[in-house]
Amino acid sequence: MKELYHIMLSPDQASGGGSDDFRKLMTAVKALAQTIQDSLQNETYKGTANMAARSYRKLHGRAVELLPDDFYIADVLALELDENADEAQQLAQIQMVASQLHRYLSEQHRTQARKRQTEMEWDLGDFASWGEMGRTLAEQVKNLTRQALGRALDNIDIEFSGGQDFSGQDLSGTDFSNQRLDGANFQNARLRGANLSSANLEKADLRNADLRYSNAESANFSQARLSDANMRDTHLQGTNFSGAAMENVMLRNTTATKAVFVGAQMANVNLREAVLVGADFTEATLIGAMMRSCVLEGAVFTKASLVNVNMNNSTAKGMDCTEALMTGATLRSAQMPAAVFAKARLEGANLREANITDADFGGANLTGADMLDAQTEGANFSDAQLSGVRLPDGTSWQEGMNPAAFRARYPQPPQPPRPPKPGKGKKRRVEIYVGGVDVDEDSLEQAAERAIEDAEEMLKDVKRRAYEDVDIALDDEPTDDGESGDEPPIV
Repeated sequence: MKELYHIMLSPDQASGGGSDDFRKLMTAVKALAQTIQDSLQNETYKGTANMAARSYRKLHGRAVELLPDDFYIADVLALELDENADEAQQLAQIQMVASQLHRYLSEQHRTQARKRQTEMEWDLGDFASWGEMGRTLAEQVKNLTRQALGRALDNIDIEFSGGQDFSGQDLSGTDFSNQRLDGANFQNARLRGANLSSANLEKADLRNADLRYSNAESANFSQARLSDANMRDTHLQGTNFSGAAMENVMLRNTTATKAVFVGAQMANVNLREAVLVGADFTEATLIGAMMRSCVLEGAVFTKASLVNVNMNNSTAKGMDCTEALMTGATLRSAQMPAAVFAKARLEGANLREANITDADFGGANLTGADMLDAQTEGANFSDAQLSGVRLPDGTSWQEGMNPAAFRARYPQPPQPPRPPKPGKGKKRRVEIYVGGVDVDEDSLEQAAERAIEDAEEMLKDVKRRAYEDVDIALDDEPTDDGESGDEPPIV
């Protein structure tokens, strides 16, 4: 007698729990985001902002119907356009929320699909009591169920493409906080005053972007491309730039406390007057970097490349430059008490008038370095290479000498941090035309400051040479006519 066994599925399980509605909605949202991106890229968007806004609101309404209790869709992803924004900016806003909605719906659909798969792992253990036929049938049903669900999931497009294109757009003041912008293209974009705090910009392209006065605290720029970007006066506390390409970036007057630049490529970067307390530059490349008048207390440069870096007048108590490559570095008048230069390479470095009291130069290579008038009390030079070093008193190092024992001829008092210039940090733009060419304010200011610095250095050298060359002969013996020799010395 033949037995017939039926396995009953609920209507919800048979239909996939509304998966068709989800798929249609996700396809429509993705198509809207892609269409907007194409129109912006090809500059064919004129007159389409209102239509795009209507389309998004209808799709958003449908999403609310499918997930009525989801506050993120109902409230956070509701479209609120800036009435003062131009059409391109409005389309960029619509594209961003549409991309977010697509990603969120995709994740929700994946979660529901996995839940249905779990629910459909039926307990077929009772079949085992029916003998071999029961075990075979149970295995076949399980395998067919898994295969069917696997094919269904494979046919659903739930991948999110994070490479939004904002290249060349004016996004000044835009709020991107906490947004996922990994791989986004901001090349040549204007992001002045934008809010990028806690945003994920991993592997994003920000080459030649204008980010002045922006807030990027705790943002992630790891492996991003930032070459030639202008990030002057930005807030970068706790920001991650690990492995980023940052050649020629303007970072003057930035605040980057505890920022991470591990392995970053930062040749010729301008960090003048930046606050970098506790920042981590481990194994970073800062060849030719301008770091004059920086605050570097507790900063880490372990195994970093600092060839020809300029740290003049910087405050760097406790800075760690263990095994750093600093050949040709300029550290004149820098305040670096208790700094660590163990096993660092400082050949030809300029440490004149620097404060390196209690610093550690153990095993460092200081060949040809200039420490004239430096404060070296308590410094450790054990196992250091000191051939050709100019000592604080102006003499050359000889075997058996201890550089820390020589006092500076003209000891310099510790230099307090420079007060901010009046009006520092104000958003302003000065346009100067020289021969029909637009000259940026920063370029003029840098040129003027370099000229002033060169003049100051020349004046100091002239004064010092004058002291060294004057031969004053004092004679306390009475002269032939019985008068004391109080004539001024002849030079």
